[in-house]
Amino acid sequence: MIAMQKTRFIYGLVLMGWMLVLPVSASPDQELKGEALHVALVKTALKYDYFNQRCRGVSASQKEAKVNRLFIEKYNLTINNFIKQFLTRDPRETEAALKKELYAEIYQLGGCQQAREKGLEDTLKTDFRHLYQKTESSPWFPILE
Repeated sequence: MIAMQKTRFIYGLVLMGWMLVLPVSASPDQELKGEALHVALVKTALKYDYFNQRCRGVSASQKEAKVNRLFIEKYNLTINNFIKQFLTRDPRETEAALKKELYAEIYQLGGCQQAREKGLEDTLKTDFRHLYQKTESSPWFPILE
């Protein structure tokens, strides 16, 4: 039981490390390539869907599904398997951490309406489009262990 708690704690630390090292926002001057590009795309897609769920009442994970289709067509790999290989062993941990991070950001901005007015939705949309286009043309291929 204690070993399992230590393992979960270590996975949590690893996840938080990834969150700090790989920013979600991909400004034009920030050139992401390879694995970092793909991780940023996954994180942005999930956060964009969580924003839509929280602030627009849209329950469908449209961006996640779009990335999933791209990964299946291009790499024969689902988004959940990508998360397991390159982020954490449990995709639910990644999803929960990203949701918590986004909800905290929305709260700091003063709620959904204020977040929208301050450009959070537009930033997520622009970042997603930019990262998706770069990933479509990326020569990188995931090596699975």
